[in-house]
Amino acid sequence: METLFEVVTRVAMSGWVALALGLFLPRMRPVLHLYAGRILPALIAAAYVAMIGLFLTDIPPLDHDPSSIAGVRQLLAPDAGISAAWFHFLAFDLVFGAWMTGDGIARGIPRVGLIAVMAVTWFAGPTGFLAYLAL
Repeated sequence: METLFEVVTRVAMSGWVALALGLFLPRMRPVLHLYAGRILPALIAAAYVAMIGLFLTDIPPLDHDPSSIAGVRQLLAPDAGISAAWFHFLAFDLVFGAWMTGDGIARGIPRVGLIAVMAVTWFAGPTGFLAYLAL
């Protein structure tokens, strides 16, 4: 489980590198954007679905309402639950990152600003999205 978690995380990082490179390599931008904004999120989503499949067969009966903090804590307690949640974040953050870079280029937002919001999105997704909107 740990190896899969690390591999998927590193693969997601390659998407952020691709998005950043696309800002400076206009001819390669369509391919890099496709890789980071569609292909990688789809692969990570597939890993998420697989993790959910494994997780659902291994989940003990819940002691708490799954919409409560205690219920969510219990759902995420197994490694498969944590991994699935992390894969969810990685996939959606890349989709947002791809949208922000494409939209930012179209709007003429300086590359330095886009790099900054991409970094914030990688580490704190919704905060990066809000920072992009502020640009």
